[in-house]
Amino acid sequence: MRLSTRDTTHAFWIPELRYKRDAWPGVAQTFALTFPAGEHLSGRCAQYCGLRHSDMVFTVQALGRDAFAAWVARARGRRPGP
Repeated sequence: MRLSTRDTTHAFWIPELRYKRDAWPGVAQTFALTFPAGEHLSGRCAQYCGLRHSDMVFTVQALGRDAFAAWVARARGRRPGP
């Protein structure tokens, strides 16, 4: 993953994994996480970052390689294949 921010300090937090990584303006960080297969995990910003802070939520869906390749292909607007 690549974590960066342009505006203010944020904190990428996935409570179920007990994982939090702070993000600072102008600093790009790269890191890797391993997720339990088939899980849907909720995350949010854990650092008060302004008036819309409560809207900063996300979901992580762990996929196997084939399912991820199919998702990428759909996102790009074509079918998976060699």
